[in-house]
Amino acid sequence: MDVLENLGANTVDILTTVNQMVEDGQPSQKSRILDLPYTSRARVVLDQAISVAHEFGDGYVGTQHLLLGLIRERHSIAAKALGIAGLTEAALRREIVRLLQGEGVAAALEAEAKPNIEEKHVPLSVAVEIRYEDGTLAKRIFTSNDDAIVFLREKGSE
Repeated sequence: MDVLENLGANTVDILTTVNQMVEDGQPSQKSRILDLPYTSRARVVLDQAISVAHEFGDGYVGTQHLLLGLIRERHSIAAKALGIAGLTEAALRREIVRLLQGEGVAAALEAEAKPNIEEKHVPLSVAVEIRYEDGTLAKRIFTSNDDAIVFLREKGSE
């Protein structure tokens, strides 16, 4: 909770957002089972939390790892609620490191990570393949969506 509050997020607002996103309905037969299986999104969150724990060099999965796992699974209700609250994975990670290891370590990791972000940037590429009725093939790779659309329109009108 300290992490969220330190970053200016109101935990009550996040909970309200989650509750607004969740649809209430009649309990199903599955929901009456005492030991429900994980959903696919919950499994991804746990896998991400385990990955974060390894990145931190921790031999356990704690709440800080789960929080980062939640925001990494970008399509879940929790991730969306955290995003609406203005939180990002980078901000959460920095604050967690700051709280657990101090400002100096957090600043050093932040300075170290900046060059890596640029190295990991992968330019957009769009592969387009058109098969004509006569069996011929038109295939190209583009670096923008607009160029790919123009190509599709030109080849489609031929």
